[in-house]
Amino acid sequence: MRRVITVLTAILVITTLPVVTGRKVTAAGTIPTVEGGVAGDLIECSGARLDICELTSLSEGDQGRAVRHLQGLLYLKKFYRGPIDGVFGQELAVAVATFHKAIGPARSDATDRWGAVANWRANPPSETFAAADWERLHDFRPIPPKVRLGQPDRVEVDIGHQLLYLILDGKVDAIVHVSTGYDPYDTPRTSYFTNGSRFYHKHAYNGWSPKPGAWSIYKFWAYLGRNNNYGIHGYRSVPYYPASHGCIRVHVWEADYLHELFFIGMPVHVWDE
Repeated sequence: MRRVITVLTAILVITTLPVVTGRKVTAAGTIPTVEGGVAGDLIECSGARLDICELTSLSEGDQGRAVRHLQGLLYLKKFYRGPIDGVFGQELAVAVATFHKAIGPARSDATDRWGAVANWRANPPSETFAAADWERLHDFRPIPPKVRLGQPDRVEVDIGHQLLYLILDGKVDAIVHVSTGYDPYDTPRTSYFTNGSRFYHKHAYNGWSPKPGAWSIYKFWAYLGRNNNYGIHGYRSVPYYPASHGCIRVHVWEADYLHELFFIGMPVHVWDE
């Protein structure tokens, strides 16, 4: 019961506050919209009803208060930034898979520069939220994966888990599914920089470059790599395994979110150790 009250209070409070970054205050419009009211539906998952909601296995296509409850929890745990509408769609499916990657083992190290593609293909993260996952999600703590003194705002890309962490004011703001480079297109690590790399350029298109087709990329941000031409961008295909030509791919809806919070000079750390 206490956990549900915490969820309700957190969601209701954060929808009234601006999101604070290291550079500017972003409008509260970045908070996901809630259809039908959070309090009305999530409170029906409290008490005895909580057991009903949390004994439910959910997958794409499901609808109802248990899905809304899941959306709210994944939002609070930094995996989900979509609407809280009780509809299990693609964005929620990716968020569930991202959660499973975060709690699962790393699948690459310094000896596997292309991110254990065969392993990822053979064992993709599940997009189904199992009944046993409710307790795991409640227990999950969204904390920065690395300690960085003097860098409260930064990006951390964990190649071993194929995840991006957006850190703002020292706290995790978003945990995002990524697809990094595949042989022979390595994604450069940034360990050879003393304090990591930094964003030095964003694409002038601020959208698809030049249009959504062929090799077009979406909302590209460049960080210093070996040839100064690597970056983070949205793409049409972001599979659950390394598949890029060296850049860090994210889904388009995640690129929309990140684009408003990245800034020139923001530290970027890419690692797999």
